[in-house]
Amino acid sequence: VLPNAKPLKYYIDNLLDMGDVEISACEFGMKVKGIREEELIQGVKISGVSEFALKSSESKGVLVF
Repeated sequence: VLPNAKPLKYYIDNLLDMGDVEISACEFGMKVKGIREEELIQGVKISGVSEFALKSSESKGVLVF
């Protein structure tokens, strides 16, 4: 963690406020990590692996973590 860095949620909220941004969570990855839908921040969409791959190939930029 960088000192004085803002939390990730700050940057995600700013991206969502820009309007032309979609944030997706991989359904399979969520199951593997034990993440429930209600734990996601508002505005995040759940996608299957094939949908995620298609959207990634059509996107200007992709951030995966």
